[in-house]
Amino acid sequence: MKRLPYLLIFSVIAAGTLGCGTTSEQSLTDPRPLTTPGAKIGVIDVSNDTGELFDVDAIGTLWNALNESLNNKGLLWPGTSRTAPLKLEARIIEFQKGSIWMRCLFPPMGNTVLAVRCNIKEGDQVIATAETKKIFSIGNKGFTLGAWRKAFSSVAEDLVNQIVTST
Repeated sequence: MKRLPYLLIFSVIAAGTLGCGTTSEQSLTDPRPLTTPGAKIGVIDVSNDTGELFDVDAIGTLWNALNESLNNKGLLWPGTSRTAPLKLEARIIEFQKGSIWMRCLFPPMGNTVLAVRCNIKEGDQVIATAETKKIFSIGNKGFTLGAWRKAFSSVAEDLVNQIVTST
């Protein structure tokens, strides 16, 4: 009988640590290609459509991650060319920062979740749309203290890849 509490504590810790861990993602891309080959893209707006306030700079972090991803693909508008860039507008539609401690102890409750939708515009006309949602749980990419930062860079990379494949 004295071992029962220890067995229960060990079972909870083992289930939390060894539980299913995945990074799931969902993507949706508008199949229309970008009309201007070799065009550069400028991030002009990132907004928080969740209606929630976060203890991290979600808008700034996504903005920087999108700029970095566009730059890595050679698509970032440098701001100096004479031609107008294509405009990227992004909206955060879901964000949960998550917690490594909650992921370890109660895996479904500590997940980091980020869903973003973006439009590429030429002038005022939307010419491409991309959307992605990533869920970081214990295991794969969620077993770190900064999983929420990785979520932003991973989502930005996925969105830019969708844009590139639609060109």
